[in-house]
Amino acid sequence: MAPEQTANGELIQSLDRADEAFFVDATKRTPGAQLLRQEGLLLAIGTVPAPTIVNTILPVDPVIDPDAMDRALMPYREVGHGVGIWTRDHLDAELTEAMLARSYRQLIGLPGMVLRERPAPEPAPDGIAIRPVETEDDLHRWLEANLEGFAEDDSDREAMRSAFPTVHGMAGTTADGSMAGFYAEAEGTPAGAAMVFVDPATRVAIVGWVGTNPAFRRRGIGRAVTLAAVLAGFDLDASVLALQSSPMGLPVYTKMGFETITGYKIWMPPG
Repeated sequence: MAPEQTANGELIQSLDRADEAFFVDATKRTPGAQLLRQEGLLLAIGTVPAPTIVNTILPVDPVIDPDAMDRALMPYREVGHGVGIWTRDHLDAELTEAMLARSYRQLIGLPGMVLRERPAPEPAPDGIAIRPVETEDDLHRWLEANLEGFAEDDSDREAMRSAFPTVHGMAGTTADGSMAGFYAEAEGTPAGAAMVFVDPATRVAIVGWVGTNPAFRRRGIGRAVTLAAVLAGFDLDASVLALQSSPMGLPVYTKMGFETITGYKIWMPPG
């Protein structure tokens, strides 16, 4: 195996561990949410039905039995919740084939991207202010931006509100990691938002919840809030930044220097 392949393999393993830490931290920060571990899977069970981050099945063992995935659906069905299921392109090829055969539905494929070096700071676009989430009012404005720019429907909005009920869910450090959020203001309106989570065990930072209000797109806001989150991640002692990119964000992240080293898929269960 070439040295680059070996290095990427080790980095991908670190990404998987950081993703697990991120889901654990986010679930613990959500009042009333539960974490279960069974048969190599991490189950995050939220307090609302939406199949988003607080209702997620994440493979954490190298090999997952397809029957175990079927069994993991039961806790969600018992409480009437939807669930999003993640798979890893670098480990779950056989699981993916089995899920397709069992009528699981693939929603989207997400490139797994990394940024290995700290980028230079940049001024915000003209007329845009980038602000950190430090107070409850900041959190309200961060949410306002992402409810317009990230959430796709009312169930997503309900899930986001449940996951970030207080500023302590966005700004602070726990035993599981550190988190920081940023939002952009344009014309007095919260126009974009992003956050970063740093896993202390791997020193991998995960950038997520990146969204721009459609009324303010194509003004460089997505890049500006992402850069703020990236710089904060390095300030919080991350050695590498990682994210799973949406199709819309891919050109932005590529121009920032992120490179794709793997991929992930999100699924819905049969029926």
